[in-house]
Amino acid sequence: MARTSNTIQQAEIEAYQAFATEHGIELEGQDGQDNGKVVVEFVAEQMDSMISKTSLEAALPYLKDKLIFKTAAQKALETVIRSISVSERQLFMDWFKRQTHIVNDNDSDQALENACNILIWATQRGGATEKNFDLALGNLPGKGIKIHYKPKKSTFEGGRHSGKQFDYSDRTNRAHADTHASSEAYEDDDGPIRGIKPSQQQEAATEGLSESEALWKQEAEKIAVGHTHSQTAELAAVTGRSWREIYSKRMEIIRRAEKVRG
Repeated sequence: MARTSNTIQQAEIEAYQAFATEHGIELEGQDGQDNGKVVVEFVAEQMDSMISKTSLEAALPYLKDKLIFKTAAQKALETVIRSISVSERQLFMDWFKRQTHIVNDNDSDQALENACNILIWATQRGGATEKNFDLALGNLPGKGIKIHYKPKKSTFEGGRHSGKQFDYSDRTNRAHADTHASSEAYEDDDGPIRGIKPSQQQEAATEGLSESEALWKQEAEKIAVGHTHSQTAELAAVTGRSWREIYSKRMEIIRRAEKVRG
């Protein structure tokens, strides 16, 4: 159908949006803008046609190499996102952003796959809740579903040939500060609280742990000290079959205490 106006009509915009959604053509961001420009130039200008489902289907074979399509990960995530409420989406987004050990940047397929797999697992087992999100991270690898982790940061600061000078005074000061902080956190009027001190945890052997378990161990150790002596003792007493389980149990203790403080 030949064009009847030089201006793109609302009906044409809606026809393109529906067609793009059906065929996985990117509509959002700069990629979406570029796609729209390609379609208008080809269909409206070169074909001199109104933008409709019919004209778009005729143009698609010629535009496939010029358009940007959504990845499989994007389409999968959009499908599961449509199955939950707006409040559940926000709850998940807030939780996902707080994760420090899994890939969660918005621009990568690895982050989209992580989000999709976690949401699917959670919604199939009771709903989109923070507890289920935490459980998903611990259970998915055991089901053969890959979770993408951020690369470990190297702690290497210099060696024999690095040119970095060793500062004995700095190490002495830090050691003194660590010892002082540890005694404050773990001692009360009756003496040391029984449990695993952070310094002991950090020195514990990590050989034999998988990459994910090593990361969960780091996360669990970050929350080993509570706001009170009694909470610290409770956190230190937590045991589990894996560091992921220990982390989840400690988070439950912290959340429970936060609700009480209100």
